[in-house]
Order: sequence, then C-alpha cells, then structure tokens
Amino acid sequence: MGAEQNQLRVPEGEEKVDRVRATLPSIAEQELESPPVDAGPTEGFRPLDGALREELFRLESITLTVWQIFGLAGVLYGSVVSFTLSRSLGLGSAAAALAFVIAFFVTGKFIKKDPSKPAPRVVIVCLESIVPWVFAGIVVATQGPTYALGSWVPPMLFCALVLAAGARLRPILPIIAGVSGALIYQIFYWIIVRPKLSTTEVGYLLYRPEMQFTRSASMALAGVLGGLVARGVRRAILRAEGVARERDLFGKYRVIREIAQGGMGTVSEAVYCPEGGFERKVAIKRVHAHLSGQKKFINAFRHEAELSARLAHPNIVLVLDFGRVGDAYFLAMELVDGVALSTLMMSRGGPEKRLPLGTIGYIIREILEGLIHAHEVARGGDGLPLRVVHRDVCPQNVLLSRNGEVKLADFGVARAMRESAAAFTASTAGHVAYMAPEQARGAAITVRADLFPVGVILWELVTGERLFLRDNEPATLLALMSWTVPSVTPFRPDAGPEWDSVIGKALCRNPDDRFASAREMSSALDTIEASRGERAGEHLGATVRWVMASPEPAKPAPDDVRTVDLSKKV
Repeated sequence: MGAEQNQLRVPEGEEKVDRVRATLPSIAEQELESPPVDAGPTEGFRPLDGALREELFRLESITLTVWQIFGLAGVLYGSVVSFTLSRSLGLGSAAAALAFVIAFFVTGKFIKKDPSKPAPRVVIVCLESIVPWVFAGIVVATQGPTYALGSWVPPMLFCALVLAAGARLRPILPIIAGVSGALIYQIFYWIIVRPKLSTTEVGYLLYRPEMQFTRSASMALAGVLGGLVARGVRRAILRAEGVARERDLFGKYRVIREIAQGGMGTVSEAVYCPEGGFERKVAIKRVHAHLSGQKKFINAFRHEAELSARLAHPNIVLVLDFGRVGDAYFLAMELVDGVALSTLMMSRGGPEKRLPLGTIGYIIREILEGLIHAHEVARGGDGLPLRVVHRDVCPQNVLLSRNGEVKLADFGVARAMRESAAAFTASTAGHVAYMAPEQARGAAITVRADLFPVGVILWELVTGERLFLRDNEPATLLALMSWTVPSVTPFRPDAGPEWDSVIGKALCRNPDDRFASAREMSSALDTIEASRGERAGEHLGATVRWVMASPEPAKPAPDDVRTVDLSKKV
C-alpha cells in the first residue's frame, strides 16, 4: 500500500522524536478487543439504543410539560373567548383544556414512577388523539355542526399530536395517533355531528359521509407516514453510531477523511484525542475488511508495526500505535503535511520546471539518511542491529513536507536481515520500475537492494524523465534487466559527468558492483559540488507549498506493478 498522502509535521531530532512518541500510546503487542461495528441494525447498536431510550424518556417528560402549558394556554384563551365571542364556547373550551392539563399531569406521574412501562405512553397518545375531537364536540354543542366541520382548530390540533408522537422516535406512536384519530373522528361524525345536520346540509360536499371517510383515511395515512419518518430517523441515528464508532477508534482517534488507498488497506487523516483536550493529527492505516480474516495479510501488517516501531529517525515516518477494533487492524503514524515525491515529479515536468541540482542532492541525501538508520542504526529489543531493508523505495513512498522535510514511508514489505548477509524469498513485492534486479529475480538481497531504487530516483529527478517504467509489466521488467541507462548530460547539460558516475554505480545490476552502503553513496554524492545547494531545504518546502496550492493539484504517478510472479523466470 502506497503512502502517497500521509501528511504532518513532526519535530526533528532523536530527542524530539522520543518526546513525540511519549505523548502517544506506544506500540503495544496486545490486541484490544471491541464489538464489530457492523453487527447488524439491532445487535451492533445496543449502546446508543439504550442511551437514545434514556433521552426519549426525558423527551416524554418535556412533551407532557408542553401539553400542560398548551392546556393552560387553552384555559386562558377559552376565558378570553367567553368574554368576547361566545360565553358557552369559551367556558366549554376552558373546562376541556383544564381537564386535559390534569390528565396529562397524572399520567406524567405514572411515567416518572416507572419509565420502562409502555402503557402510560400509550395512554398519553390516546389522550392526545382525543384532544382535537373534544374541542370539535364543544364547537358542535355551542356553534353547530357545520361550523365544527369547517373549523381549522381540530385539524391543527391533530397535526400537533401526530408531530408530538413522531418526535418521540417510536414508530408505533404516530400510527396509534393516526389510526385512533381516524376512528374517533368517525364516531364523532356519526354519533354527534350527523344527527344535527339537515337533509340539505348532508348533501353538501363538505358534509357528506364520503368526505368524512376521506378525512379519516387521510388521518390514518398521516399517522403511518409519521411512523415511517420516526423509524427512518431512528435508524439513521443508530447507523450514525456505527460510523462514529468506526471514526472513533478506542475513543482515542477520530477519523477525518480518507487520503490514500492501496492493495492492503487505506490511509486516513485522523486526530488523536484522548482525555483532557489534548489533540494531535495523525495518519491511520487500516487493513481492508476483506483481508482481516486472512492470517497472511494480518501477519504482514503486524510485522510492519513491530518493525516500524524500531525506526525512530527524522527521515522515516514515525509509527506511533498499533491496535485492533473488532477485526480491523490499524497503525497510527505521524501525518506529514505535504505531498509524495511522485506528486512533485508529476507537477514539474519539462526542462523549465526541473528541480535545481542542489535541491535534488538534498532530497537524495535525506533519503539516504533514513536508509542509513534502517540499515545500520536500528536495533531490536535484544540490542542487535536489525539491518532493515525497505525493499520498496520509490517516489510514492518518499514524503515531502511543506517545511522541506523528507521522510521514507511504508515499510510494509521491508524485512529485518539481522546479522545474515542475505535472505532468499520465494515471492516479492514492490514498485517494479524501482526494484533491484536481484529482488525481481527472487535472488538473495542485501541492503544494497535499497540503493538501486535511489539511483533510479536520482536519474529521474535530474532528467525529468522515467527510466524503466513502460506500458506493461513485461516491458518494465525487460527494461529493468537489460536496458542501458542513458547519460543524464543530454537531458540536462548542467549535470556534469560526475552525476553519471554516482548514478551509474548505484544502478549496477550486479549488487556487488554498487555502493556498499547508503553511507558510501551519500559520501560520493557529497563530492559533487552542484549537489550542495544553499538553503535547499527551504527551496524544497516552498516548492511543496506551491504544489499544494495549485488549483488543480497534480495526481501522483500511477503505481507500477506491485507484485512479481517469480514462477516465471526473468
């Protein structure tokens, strides 16, 4: 998996690296367990469902209080109506409103006494369903049936009760409100209203039985729709918990966005946010879900974590944590605020846009410094040298920060050589266009295998061209194994023959003819005066900032073939 967009600035120097590591959880060999986030719509969301239920109990109390306030307002309004419009209508409405205030108050006491029982909540919904038609009955008794059927107050109250039932996020309650309201309306019409209508009035469209059945059907449908909305909102909230749990690994990391994806997993920008308000941006690399059950891939991921934990150097991306959420394994790494070298190379095509030789020399030296640490300095828990060979040095795995830092990333295919002079592999992986020939053949590899791709990168930075990459894997392998490396001078006249000398030795197909170490190659580069540009790091940082600020940022160069079938002899 490439590390193209892994981004953040981390302090330089061994002491500062140790300080950064101390602020974050150290690499743990233990595997933290937590329930899978995709356990299904019910089982996987029990924690939030319980919390939501508690909040809905509080909402129930608030709803009761609102109804009581609404009832008291009805008492006040009825009193005003009794003095201004109709004494009988006003007093009847005020009395009904007061009765509902008392009923809601008593029911609320039962709910607070035992919130787990559903019966009081059903009683409340039934009470709410009666409210519109009680007031409609009062209007019939005081103003007549035709006035009641045309009044806007009962429909308004019905809409309020369906809304109140849906706000509780219990799908059954709006359905109860709608169906019970429809039935009560039919009883209200046939028993109270219809006997008071004259034959002529019954013939009017507004008062005909067919219209009343239509109204009842609309009420029932409104209740069903309210139930579906409540169910949809509730399920959306519960699904959001799954996303939140995935984005909030162990309560320590909050994932912000995905910034890269590869064959084994994804890299995302995240924030490390433990208790106390402390926050630090990091990169989270996670194995793809379909690979979580494959021991081969998990072992490779664990190997990367264990190995990378030993590599603490300013020119190597620092691994800060390793863990698991359910079956999803992850690495937490420093986030480099910048771009991959491949992105920089793509954005600066053409002779007029080539990097200055001093900046190129700076980049190569920084890469070599990281390799010196991996090859010679890094030690295992027993204190012995690890002799880590990266095996996938390429522009996609070299990260450049906006401050001019150069960092090697993705030791996913690296292996510790220990004190062995060589190791044999039956298969290999990496970017083929940057792979050492002996690695592509599956032959013995040493630390010199990492110097060949550095030579390829150096040639490409100087010339602005691609060296071995072709349209397909066979053509790329053929070029890698047999193509004569051209001199850089025809491509760039200001690069003298001394550049060809360093590049040529790094690109020897026989590893014994290459530089013996990254340190030796760095010393050879130092002999080229043009490779030592003043303030080269500052120039690189300014270039990275320019690339990042471009309206249409250049896309990284596409990955070459990532694996080589060694059953086919090259």
